[in-house]
Parts: sequence; C-alpha cells; structure tokens
Amino acid sequence: MLRCEVCTEAWQALFGFYCRQQQALIVEEAAQEEFLGSVGFCPSHCWMLVGFSSPKGLSATYPKLMEKVATQLNSFLGRSGDEAGEGLRDLLRQRAQCAACGTQAQVVSQTVLRIRGDLNCGHGGNDASISLCLHHLQSVLMGLDAGRASTLLRAHAERAARAAVDMHGYAFKFDALRRDLIIKPEHAAYRDALVLLAGERNLASLPMTDRV
Repeated sequence: MLRCEVCTEAWQALFGFYCRQQQALIVEEAAQEEFLGSVGFCPSHCWMLVGFSSPKGLSATYPKLMEKVATQLNSFLGRSGDEAGEGLRDLLRQRAQCAACGTQAQVVSQTVLRIRGDLNCGHGGNDASISLCLHHLQSVLMGLDAGRASTLLRAHAERAARAAVDMHGYAFKFDALRRDLIIKPEHAAYRDALVLLAGERNLASLPMTDRV
C-alpha cells in the first residue's frame, strides 16, 4: 500500500499538536494569546481541531476569539462597504500565523531535507523504497543529481503504472461478476492512485506548506 513518507510525518506531528493544543487552549494563557493573535487557525486546521475536541471543549476554547471578532466587526460600523471589507481582510490576514500551519510546515521541511540528504549521501539512492505523493516528490527532487532523481522518478512512475493496471483489473473483474478473483493489490489500487496524486487523506484538504 502506497504511503507518502512526508505526509505521514506531517500527520503524526499534527496529531501530537492537537492532542496538546486542545487542553492548552483552555488552561494556558500563552496558548490562548497566540490563538487570539492568529484569529484561531486557518480554515482547514480549524475544522481539523473539531475532530480532536468535543462540543464542550470547543465551547471553552472559542468564547474569547468570538468576543474579539464581535469587537472588530463593531469597529467597522459607519464605514463604507469597501472600508469595512479592507478592515476584515486585515483581520483575516492574521491567519497566516496559524500555529498548526507552522507545525506542519516545519515537519514537512525537516522530513523533505532528511530524505533528500539520505539520497544525496547514497542511503536509499539505489532502491525504490522511498514512497511520496507527487507534491512531496517534487520537493525532494529539488537538489538531487540526475542519477538519484532518475531512480526516484522511475520508482514512482512504476507505482503509477502498477496502480493503473490494478485498477483496470479491479474494474474488469467487478463488471464481469468475477469479484472473487479480485486480488488485494487491485482492491487497494484506487487508494494508491489517490495518495500519489493528492497525498494522504488526512492532509489532502490542508495547505501543502513546504518551507524548504
């Protein structure tokens, strides 16, 4: 089963971040101030928080932020629509400081640099063991010589071709009512194709923040 190494590392880091953050946002003043300063999290990471919290936890986390938003919106009263819109845009720009984005970007950068460094040192440069989505493949390729880049590209091209063959096999056997003959790789082929194209499902809707 295809699994992007960079996506996996980023998801594990975000999982740990949210497990710590949901409690910190309730009891730690520093975490609360950071949360207020960035107007919460970016939209994607905001909805991810819901999966790690409860209605009670969220109801304890968001009141101060909602009070800040109410104050900001009231401050725009009496302005033209254009002026109010600019003011709201300035408020939303603060989301660029999303702490979850920062955590994700840092881990992605570190993991890409580690994989690239291992390849440049000859660790894994002659095999096809490294598995990446296309987005993180592009990041790792930058800075590799032609030989190591070719090894990585060839391995991922073979995975893409294999997924295509297996999906054809699955669809043919399914339509021919020979579902008992569908083999395990054919069952997983569509998932491997999506991971290669879009990254791991847990991160697919999140910003692909690479600071490499």
